[in-house]
Amino acid sequence: MLSSMDLVSDLNKGQQFVNNRNYDDAEALLVDIISLLERKKADFERDEILAKAYNFLGLVLYKKVEFDRAVSYYDKAIQMNTSLAAAYYNRGTIRYRLGVYDDAVSDMEKAVKLEPENVEFEFGLNESLLALKHCTLNAEEL
Repeated sequence: MLSSMDLVSDLNKGQQFVNNRNYDDAEALLVDIISLLERKKADFERDEILAKAYNFLGLVLYKKVEFDRAVSYYDKAIQMNTSLAAAYYNRGTIRYRLGVYDDAVSDMEKAVKLEPENVEFEFGLNESLLALKHCTLNAEEL
């Protein structure tokens, strides 16, 4: 079984694939990492790395515009670690892009609550709130 150091190294390799827009290779590597982690005995360290791997795979799938699959991995990341702010933000971003603004706001609020100093999360929340308000106003005009 790979050590945690090996897994972190592989996650970094996955980041290099993403940086080079090599999403298929990143996805394959992450699926392998997740498969190894899922077979490993559950413990805090394993769960933390697995949550990050699920979130990262969600990001890769987002980049491939596979939103439904991406959301399912963000959901898994959140199940593994309810304090992983990035997973809420990433899921909220997809919900925003799909026009599901109330759910986007909920996810963005959770991300901001977990990491209040994160400017990107705050911006995402503000954009989601504006979109929800605009959508609500348009619905009232009908």
